[in-house]
Amino acid sequence: MAVSVPRPGAGWDDLSPPGRPAAHGPGCPSGRPRLLGWGAGDQMGRAARLVEAAVTVKRRRKLNRIIASGSSEQRLVLRARIILAAAEGTPNAVIAAALGCSVLTVRTWRGRFALRGIPGLFDRPRTGRPAVHGPSVRLVVVATATAAPPDGQTAWSHVTIAAHLDERGVEISPAGAVLVSIDERTGIQAKTRTYPEIPLRPGRAARREFEYVRYGTVSIIAAMDVATGEVVTERIGRNTSAAFTAFLAMLDERTDPAPHIHLIMDNGSSHTAGATRAWLKAHPRFSATYTPKHASWLNMVVQWFGVLTRRLLRRGDFTSREDLDAQITAFTILHNKTAQPYQWSYDADAEHARYLERHPSPTSLTQAA
Repeated sequence: MAVSVPRPGAGWDDLSPPGRPAAHGPGCPSGRPRLLGWGAGDQMGRAARLVEAAVTVKRRRKLNRIIASGSSEQRLVLRARIILAAAEGTPNAVIAAALGCSVLTVRTWRGRFALRGIPGLFDRPRTGRPAVHGPSVRLVVVATATAAPPDGQTAWSHVTIAAHLDERGVEISPAGAVLVSIDERTGIQAKTRTYPEIPLRPGRAARREFEYVRYGTVSIIAAMDVATGEVVTERIGRNTSAAFTAFLAMLDERTDPAPHIHLIMDNGSSHTAGATRAWLKAHPRFSATYTPKHASWLNMVVQWFGVLTRRLLRRGDFTSREDLDAQITAFTILHNKTAQPYQWSYDADAEHARYLERHPSPTSLTQAA
């Protein structure tokens, strides 16, 4: 069956076969459309023919942002492309062929846009159960699911996560325990500038030589008492489970034997190795909570490593690895004289509210339009 070539912006009538009455209007016996698309009746058909006029400069910019955004849903990108093509007067059949969709899809979204603007391109909110748990509880579940699974298992299940949370609740450590944040810092460069730094003076900033001489690297392991902010460090040759368990044995000897020791650490290989797990199992005084993968900032001692970098390592001169080790030890002793516990200020509910502000829902876009 031959299809007539539609004229630009023709709306519902652009695909009427030759010799057959139009889909609606005077030639249609019922006077009503055969294809309703999304809305109802002649109002939708007339609205679809107004797409060209409805695409203002402001709306065109918003449509282009939707297309350019890497986080936009593909179905929303398709709808935005349909509207931009229709605004150029492109026939529905041509748009459908170019974008790989049906003519009915083109008609539908032209009509929705003509009636409601950009908010009409979003799916209407669907009814469903209201949320039972807030962002804070969801973070606890995610932290558990991304941590190392229980012994003898390779993955978490809904049942094991529920049992784990039921046993521990939201408490991070047993009551009365010493909470220790522990991690390694590897590959710290021992280097000195080729020429000494020229100090600042009135009218001229300090000057530093960009060339330097390297003397090797140093790796350390550090543990922070979360309750006091005090830190103990030790130089290690390699970041292995043997070095890690030796450091834990040192902590065991130097800590009051009465309290339990609860470790906060990431999922590094030295922390999750079989030898480390066996050592922890053989020393029931120790227990551990693993931070989620790719979330090392949750570990307090990592914040202290940032302080060490800013105040010592970034601008320091170290003539040997021994000199670097000695300066790190001296810095740690000085830090412990005035140590204060870090105050955790992260608020999951507030962060979730900020996320909603940065990623508005279709409902808020409707109100803005």
